[in-house]
Amino acid sequence: MCRQNEKQTLVSRIAAAGCPIDMDERPAALRIVQKGEAHIIDMGYGRAAIVLYMALVRDAPGQVVVEEFGDILLPWGALSADWLDPLPRSARPFYKLPNRFSLERDIVLNDKLGDSGITLRRGHRVEGYVLGHTTIPIPQTYNHGVLVDAEFSVVDIAGHEYRGDVRFSIDRTGPRLRPAVRRGPGLFAPDPPPPEWNQEPLASLRKEPAVTVRGE
Repeated sequence: MCRQNEKQTLVSRIAAAGCPIDMDERPAALRIVQKGEAHIIDMGYGRAAIVLYMALVRDAPGQVVVEEFGDILLPWGALSADWLDPLPRSARPFYKLPNRFSLERDIVLNDKLGDSGITLRRGHRVEGYVLGHTTIPIPQTYNHGVLVDAEFSVVDIAGHEYRGDVRFSIDRTGPRLRPAVRRGPGLFAPDPPPPEWNQEPLASLRKEPAVTVRGE
């Protein structure tokens, strides 16, 4: 107790000298950290695909159970996304995107959510891809290669929301929707299914100089 009082006195003196110190040293309940690529891919017809590689990190004591992915806050507003469901256990062990690019289920966080969510205890972390799509189009003022600052959120089983900073690359060279419709529902498709992707895999998208646009 004496040491705590001495600490408070010292901090008060430093603050009085014009150098305030943040005393809140509590670790964050959950951190969202971008760990790799993040793309918003223009699919045409007012649709866009979302690919994000990120980590969820628990620093505080106890545990948190992530139940679902939330929204994305972008410079042009909040983006409500349809996140892909976990694959059935009987399905092939990878997500095969409509452009025929595959991601093993072990590195896709959508798959880890399952019915019981993602449980993180102190000192634990999990990372992987988050996959989704939206019917909210990318504004035409955002050209290919532009980087946009955004926030991505997740929600735990108690309804608490956690947000983290993400920098997305706008991609307008990805797979484009075509008028022809495939048989059966597509992976990113509502009912009825959308036109089919038919272009290069995501991994081979052309690299161009990027321009940064910060959130307004």
